[in-house]
Amino acid sequence: MSRRWLTRLIVLSGATTLLAVPPSAAAKPGYFVWPAVRESQVSVKGTNGFDVTIARTAGWIELTASNSSTAAHYVIRRRRRPSTGDEIHATFPGLGRVSLRFRPSGKVKREPSFCGGRASIQRFGAFRGVIRFKGELGFTRVVSSGGRGHTYRSFREVCKDSSESTPVPGYSLEAVAQSRGQALGFFAFRSIEEWFNDDEVTFIALIREKRRGMVIVRNAIARASRSGLALAGPRNRPDSATVAPPAPFSGTASFNAPPGAPAEWTGDLAVELPGAGTVPLTGPSFEPRLCMNRRCVGHPR
Repeated sequence: MSRRWLTRLIVLSGATTLLAVPPSAAAKPGYFVWPAVRESQVSVKGTNGFDVTIARTAGWIELTASNSSTAAHYVIRRRRRPSTGDEIHATFPGLGRVSLRFRPSGKVKREPSFCGGRASIQRFGAFRGVIRFKGELGFTRVVSSGGRGHTYRSFREVCKDSSESTPVPGYSLEAVAQSRGQALGFFAFRSIEEWFNDDEVTFIALIREKRRGMVIVRNAIARASRSGLALAGPRNRPDSATVAPPAPFSGTASFNAPPGAPAEWTGDLAVELPGAGTVPLTGPSFEPRLCMNRRCVGHPR
């Protein structure tokens, strides 16, 4: 799975309102509805090595500032105002604003639909206007009159459901802390199936919060050899683990589930997240659990 799509999956799972398309009417058994999508997207360069992408999808506008391993996503509800349908207008309170109009270049790309319906349409060109943004703690800044981008449109389809719901087999460790208006989580996954590269561990950290009408999700992704997630206990149901992720993480953390006692999550594990600085990922507020497939020890869901 590419870093781009893994990041989008994290955002969607961490904040279900992000870029969500309203559910369509239910299809008959054995079929599902793929909703129509209309999106406008532009990309520009920010300072400190960050790329900034602004996308308008359905009733939401998302600004994402990302580098090779971290990202910050700012999502607001789109205000209703007269437009051509391809414009992007948004204010991110305390951070900046965007006001752009699309100028097509004439290049058009059409791709077959998922289920044999109408082909999607992607038009390329430039967005012109104003982009002003300054991330918290000055992690990146953009002052621009626009950039290259595209508009995208696909059409509603009813598709035959041939998907399988079998999860990828593997070991997973998670520790989640929630407080008023904020959720913080750390996740590690190691597959035990060769097709999914069982020599590699994926580490993820994210913070989700709501502030001044915005949903903000900051995340980090790193990968390491399987030694980055060291397990102990029965192979089919381990009860302790130690994690040592690479940068942008620092430190280590240990999970231990003594019989008849609450699971322990200790150490100095932390992560550097854009706009949030160094964030501790251990402590008494975290609820950890360790799983081999669906066999878990620690905090129940």
